[in-house]
Amino acid sequence: MTDVKQYEITEPWLKLHCALGEAPFWEESTNTLRFVDVEKQELHHVSLAQGPSSHKIVKQNDICITVTADIEGNDKEFIFGGKYGYGVCNRETGEYRWIKKVWNEEEVKAGKLEKFRGNDGAVDSGGGSGWDSCSTRWSAR
Repeated sequence: MTDVKQYEITEPWLKLHCALGEAPFWEESTNTLRFVDVEKQELHHVSLAQGPSSHKIVKQNDICITVTADIEGNDKEFIFGGKYGYGVCNRETGEYRWIKKVWNEEEVKAGKLEKFRGNDGAVDSGGGSGWDSCSTRWSAR
């Protein structure tokens, strides 16, 4: 059995004060960490080679993104999941387009957008599969 490296963290590497920082994804080709602030609806990038001073908010969106994943063979965009459905987002500009929305017009009229929210997701780095979920807003029951 190999020894497990242990690290003692004494302070945050990146002090952003996110409202709800989630969905970290390492972009191998650029050695960049991509993540979102779900509550503030922000898309963040930081270079792991350059350090915290390279942090930038790519865009504050009008949608809530909860999980992201690279698209094989596409270095300009990534796929995302969130409250309204699934889409493709430009890495540099944060502009997005929808692939599939979760709720149809009838379900939106029935109040599903207020009753549910995008919650969490993950991507299998080895197999290329992933998942995204919605959960009930307890206050909207």
